[in-house]
Amino acid sequence: MNNDKLKENFEEFLYKKFRELATKTFFDESFYSLKAGGKRLRPLLVLNTSLKDKLTDDVLYFASAVELIHTYSLIHDDLPCMDDDELRRGKPTSHKVFGEEKAIFAGINLLNTAFKMISRIEIKDIKNRLKEELVSAAGIHGMVGGQLLDLFGVEEELNTFDEIEAIHLNKTAKMIMVAVAGAAILKGLTSNEIRDAKESGIKLGLCFQIVDDILDETGQEKEIGKPIKSDIKNNKKTAVSVLGLNKAKEKAKKYIKEAKESLPTNLKTTDLNELIDFVLERTH
Repeated sequence: MNNDKLKENFEEFLYKKFRELATKTFFDESFYSLKAGGKRLRPLLVLNTSLKDKLTDDVLYFASAVELIHTYSLIHDDLPCMDDDELRRGKPTSHKVFGEEKAIFAGINLLNTAFKMISRIEIKDIKNRLKEELVSAAGIHGMVGGQLLDLFGVEEELNTFDEIEAIHLNKTAKMIMVAVAGAAILKGLTSNEIRDAKESGIKLGLCFQIVDDILDETGQEKEIGKPIKSDIKNNKKTAVSVLGLNKAKEKAKKYIKEAKESLPTNLKTTDLNELIDFVLERTH
């Protein structure tokens, strides 16, 4: 099944289950950002990594949970107290449409619904493992902690790539890692294979963020769907500002190579390989 068809099937499931499980309070505000679309990279990683002959509901519920948490993070990332952006996925950001207070609660609604999705997974041991992995990747030792580092990094005037990479690791890479690792868990791989899947996901996530930094410098706003030069506006240091454009590109290529090398043999497919290549080659 190609990625376009996978995305179509996933979104049909996502929207149906979100209507069933999300609270009706702030539903429209939440659904606005969810329906805006995007690359759906994280759920596609889940689906491609765990795909056998067909998609199970357990796989789709986990992929949905990952995407809901990602969308919530974008709403909050765009808030005036964070990056103060006005455009996301080619549309006005949530707080520009509904106001800051409703945007905050829209994000919370998405986060809460993500764990309702996880609760629908049938096999208890797998459900509990996925919940632990997702909480770790999305929480203070992952995405939320990375956002804190990102905010306060402006004040601390970060100057080295290692300092910037620590932000990338938590804010971006761990949620991409959990997509790959979670799918490996759903597929019943060994602990060593899951460890390797995590390593591959981390490298892929680090590449993703470097490419984001590159596109912030060189991309087209219409194609990217959000403002360019936003890091400059917010006085943020990036892989490009510290390494330079050419070295940042070299670093991104290195991470993609390592992501492929770390990937367990049981997960290597043509479709997944193409999705990994997309992370490096994308223009949006």
